[in-house]
Amino acid sequence: MTTTQNGLLQDYAVARMADDEMYALIGALDGSEHARGRDAAAVIQEAVDRLAPSGGAVRVGPGWFTLDRPIRLGNGITLAGSGRATVLELSESNAANDGLLIAAEGVDGVTVADLQLRGRPSSDTSAGLHLTTAGTSTVRDVVARGFSGFGVAIERCIMSTVSNVTTMENGKAGLLIKGYDHDRGGKFVPNNVRGCLSYADAGDGIFLDQAICQNVVGCTVYLSGRHGIHLDDGTSNLINGCRVFMSGGNGVMNTHTYEMNISGNIIGWNKGHNLEMNHCVWATVSANEFIDAGGRGSPHHGIYLHNGCKAVQISGNCIFNWWDNQIMRCGIYESEDCRENQFTDNTINYYKEQAVLRRGEDSESAHNLELPHPYGPPTPYGPPFCEPGMEGIPDPRVRNPSPDEIRLILSIEDARAITDRYLNETRSRKDQ
Repeated sequence: MTTTQNGLLQDYAVARMADDEMYALIGALDGSEHARGRDAAAVIQEAVDRLAPSGGAVRVGPGWFTLDRPIRLGNGITLAGSGRATVLELSESNAANDGLLIAAEGVDGVTVADLQLRGRPSSDTSAGLHLTTAGTSTVRDVVARGFSGFGVAIERCIMSTVSNVTTMENGKAGLLIKGYDHDRGGKFVPNNVRGCLSYADAGDGIFLDQAICQNVVGCTVYLSGRHGIHLDDGTSNLINGCRVFMSGGNGVMNTHTYEMNISGNIIGWNKGHNLEMNHCVWATVSANEFIDAGGRGSPHHGIYLHNGCKAVQISGNCIFNWWDNQIMRCGIYESEDCRENQFTDNTINYYKEQAVLRRGEDSESAHNLELPHPYGPPTPYGPPFCEPGMEGIPDPRVRNPSPDEIRLILSIEDARAITDRYLNETRSRKDQ
């Protein structure tokens, strides 16, 4: 770490010159300009390197910073912007090579915060931020948009936190949590993902790949092109308090997972099953709402178990389709190759085949409230009522956003228009 003339250690700021595509490196304490150049990546990287080996903070000011190569962070480095006014974007040459904006490998105590990351078409391994074998690190208040691979990728990291991250229009997944590190910090040391938002990512919203002991809490996934939350080949992961709506595939997809806990979530309007479990063992699915399986497409199951699921406890869930959507096939479907699962104390409403279709050996089902007919629209005197024959009646209150509205929401500057229009429509309905 460099010092001032008075011998004080200092952090650095990187600023874009207002009247030119020049970038300046300025000392946080002495206010002196230490470097200047047209290569934004080189100036930011110099600020990071000056803070080695003990670490420190690099503050990137407002403006667009086009990076020809990734910024590589060392131990204890904080790279922070001025909120969404700071935009780091892939250059064409970067997209053709690394396709990365920020990278850190084998380091501890890294923080990336308060900035936007913008991609462009490149390889499917590209990412706005890629942390590998990092420990006790933090990613917060970051927007990652338009990468062919992942918005944010966290690979084999321990005791790290990802919070309030927003991902949009990323090709493979908005957020990737991959693998685990046996050698640092003990066996199966968890990471925490909380309060993140995936909006209109082209692939999965959140993808846990070979992940162990990860906690995904209070996240929202909306309009993902594939699955909302996808777990593949993992153990002892928690999905809690999340909302997953309008995914192109399943709401939550589990393949070859063990010791899962899926609880307290709201999962609905997905084109596939709201929850699919493919060869899952020792799982608890409890206190969730599963709404409108299949959306307005083809009928699907609320919860679908197959390919050798066993020792799965599904209890205390509310599984239903609204009267204005198509009927779901089964509330819970279990295939013949599953066994020793338990389905109890669920409320299941509006299904075609059975509330619980249990085909596995030694599985049990008890105390489920089974309501085959839909609840109708609200009456002037109270909540929806139960009445056969309400299928297919349109509800003007419920609709998917139009392509124009999606484009508006994706444009941060115009997002207020959607909110204002919604409030005006709400006031108009109340006046009527």
